[in-house]
Amino acid sequence: MEQKPNVPWWSFPAIVYSAVDSDMASNVVGDAKLLKRFLQGQLIPIFSVLFAAVFGALTPGFQYVYTESMIFLVVALAVGLLFPSLGVLFVTVFSVFDLLRFLPDFSLGGLGGRIVSYWLLWLLVVEIPGIVTDYANGARKGQPKLSQSAVFVGALLTGIIVYIWTLGEPLLIRPFFTWVAGQQPTVEAVFTVQVLGYILVIAGVLASLASGFMRTYKEIATAPSPIRAGVVQTIARYVLPVAFVGGVISNFADLLLLIGGVVLAKFLGGQLVGTEAYERSVGKIPRVYRYILAFVITLIFSFVVMQILYNVQAISEFFPHVLVISAGFCIFEFFVGEPSQKKLSTPVVVASLFFFLMMFPLRVAFADNCGGRTDCNGTARGAAAAAAGAGAAAGLGKKGGKGGKKPEREKDAMDKAKEATDWIEKIPGAGHPIPKWIIGKLLDFIYGTSRGISDGMHGE
Repeated sequence: MEQKPNVPWWSFPAIVYSAVDSDMASNVVGDAKLLKRFLQGQLIPIFSVLFAAVFGALTPGFQYVYTESMIFLVVALAVGLLFPSLGVLFVTVFSVFDLLRFLPDFSLGGLGGRIVSYWLLWLLVVEIPGIVTDYANGARKGQPKLSQSAVFVGALLTGIIVYIWTLGEPLLIRPFFTWVAGQQPTVEAVFTVQVLGYILVIAGVLASLASGFMRTYKEIATAPSPIRAGVVQTIARYVLPVAFVGGVISNFADLLLLIGGVVLAKFLGGQLVGTEAYERSVGKIPRVYRYILAFVITLIFSFVVMQILYNVQAISEFFPHVLVISAGFCIFEFFVGEPSQKKLSTPVVVASLFFFLMMFPLRVAFADNCGGRTDCNGTARGAAAAAAGAGAAAGLGKKGGKGGKKPEREKDAMDKAKEATDWIEKIPGAGHPIPKWIIGKLLDFIYGTSRGISDGMHGE
């Protein structure tokens, strides 16, 4: 009789997320082995959960939002870089407790702003380590360890990407405040990262060095992902990026420009990305280098735009930033995007338009502390860097075929998961064929991937 998968208690959120990013399942194995190298390493997941819960519920060191606390940011980034699967748990726990603290003062705008702040934290703690893992998978050339030179290059790349995140943070955190009527961004929410961002960069480099020298890598078999292309994925890839930069939308022209950037990016993804010519040229460049190249091109474009429009009375306060971010959507789609369908289905178009129109009432409330073009960045050069950083952060969330395709487990092994779905019948309404099918698919994936992780941890 086959034994049930034996996986760490802290790995469940990462296992679920591996349906989107298959590298995360391998990270669970690497994290478990790395934890054993630390004295009392089994306490690190407990510390991570407690730290995230305390900061989410009690907000020590900050008043409104986590970007006011450099201590929180440093610990969060270190957890994500050292133990990527723990990073998923860290963001999940913090978001849950922060949301519970917010419920007594609930508002739709406040909820939207908080979701944007969780996404910004996710980019720092999960997506950036994901890019580093992608680099490591290519650099180690099938070996379980990275060479010393590859470790140092990886640390340098980590520092660059974290620095890009610090450039975009002042603009991207704005919805947390501006989507709530009458609120203004606090000085600490913007100023902390602007002035002390170098500390975060240094912490990222050191954590990347530590991880690179200590971590061992191992490919594992994963279950077939239950996620398929459709309306939800399209919204996540093309509608949400506009929502996440919603803090710079001040009128309908800004919204139209951002929508235009998304539509054009979608067109580029369908016409260029994944073609034979693309794979022979751009596709051969490691994704982390393509990401940095896309940022450099966006930054150059941003400098040109800011030199022309920074002191010009435009159609909106943040029009130059919106223009750069829209261009950034296209640039990052070309360099780190993934092949997509050339034709949008009617349900996708309708759903996308609905979400875009729902976003428009969440207009910016002009304020101090990054509330205006010159207040947010004192010079055109600073504004260019911030706008390029915001575009790069939005591009960071696009999945670009990270890590390659893992071998899938045999269907016979997946059939063993069906017994785990019997209890669904006891849930009111879940016994219906559609909910049962959805839950069953998810449980099949979790069971199969957990089996692969368990085998990898025990050397099978």
